Amino acid sequence: DTTIVPFLDDHGKPFLYTAIRRDISRRKENEAIIINSESRLKRAEQIAHLGSWSLDINSAICTLSDEACRIYGLLPEDTIQSFQSLIGYIHPEDLDFVVGKIKETQDSLKDSAFFYRIIRKDGMIRHIYSETKLETDSSGKPFDIFVIVHDVTELKIIEDALRKSEINLRAIFDNTNTGFLLLDSDLNIVSFNSKAAILVKVWLGASLDEKQNFSNLFDSDKRQSMANQYNDVAKGREISFEFDFVD
Repeated sequence: DTTIVPFLDDHGKPFLYTAIRRDISRRKENEAIIINSESRLKRAEQIAHLGSWSLDINSAICTLSDEACRIYGLLPEDTIQSFQSLIGYIHPEDLDFVVGKIKETQDSLKDSAFFYRIIRKDGMIRHIYSETKLETDSSGKPFDIFVIVHDVTELKIIEDALRKSEINLRAIFDNTNTGFLLLDSDLNIVSFNSKAAILVKVWLGASLDEKQNFSNLFDSDKRQSMANQYNDVAKGREISFEFDFVD
């Protein structure tokens, strides 16, 4: 970095120049590190679909990160938004809830976390997970609310698909003509279908209960045999057998 200082004569004309040079190599290296770190952070946010925005409580102005803009469907230059403008993207059914959570954070001075939906400019609905953190000055007065926004839409779609699949499988499980019992390693009943409950009810006049030990349904002299057969299954063998219930 070079600074040139002129010396002027009585007529205001320069007659001598002094050059002051400073080695700023270290500063440039630090600037490069900061720029690289910021670039990596932006890239990490983009990959994780994780953005953030902050609310200046006094001015009601929000400042969004690049990824927050992408999540909300905004242009990269739209990083400055009014609070009213930003919450306008929240799904109408979730708006009161979200505003209430932000106000709760401000009033209680406590962090919060919650799920909600937004509707982007293109009409696409996205599912968001947010965490809020209140920042206060030296006197304890809040001046800023920092909000993390995580786009969890894909996870929500998978979760809903698994839930529907589980419902369908449960319907098949419960309506088949074969009785099914799911046991843990100690032969305790973890789950069973309605057909298994009916069979036990007919044969024993008893009800199946989860956590009930399956071996108790057998004669005492067959319980060890049942345990041995289960050990074979645990080793990967497929077996079939017949047994008599205790009458």
